[in-house]
Amino acid sequence: MKTFFCLKKEYAWGDIHYTRKNITKNRLAKEEVPSELINLIRKYIAMDLELYEYAKNLLYQKLQSLTIDEQKQLEKYKLEQSALN
Repeated sequence: MKTFFCLKKEYAWGDIHYTRKNITKNRLAKEEVPSELINLIRKYIAMDLELYEYAKNLLYQKLQSLTIDEQKQLEKYKLEQSALN
């Protein structure tokens, strides 16, 4: 939700509310997946994980720079979005 809020602010988007669809209902718990398989997956997506961490840090910085008014808008958006899902 925070990411959508920051994108809306950055690109002056209109309504960014969404509903979740196609959610996996019978997903395995992480504990059910063999650790060898998890390690193999991590090996193949290492660069993706690095990019994700970089983007996560940028988002954190952006959230830290929000004004008081923008923080209030974000909280309002989160409440509205929670009511949709």
